[in-house]
Amino acid sequence: MPKTKVLVVDDDIGLLKLVSGYLRQESQYDVITASSPVRALELIKSEAHIDLLISDVDMPGMRGPELLLQVKRVSPQTACILMSGYLEDPASIPPDVPFLQKPFDRTALISAVQKVLLGAK
Repeated sequence: MPKTKVLVVDDDIGLLKLVSGYLRQESQYDVITASSPVRALELIKSEAHIDLLISDVDMPGMRGPELLLQVKRVSPQTACILMSGYLEDPASIPPDVPFLQKPFDRTALISAVQKVLLGAK
């Protein structure tokens, strides 16, 4: 059975490692990371298929919701979860996109990922 390919994007390297580490503990996920939205878009364009994007909301250069729009243009089938420690404008999160409030634990992350992936099938 092929692994689910997950792209995690966060400009905070510590959180990037934490979130990707949580996912790598689960054998069904193939995790790649990007520390910037620009790098995330490069990876989306170069990878054959990304099943799930997990992105921080507030990053330099491009916010998570904007990154999501760019990703959907290139890869419309990619599901998404946005995350943030402080959300200045809750209305900026599309209503159909799951949101994780930082800090969250491994259980909350895996639960959100499973729900999104089940809904995407």
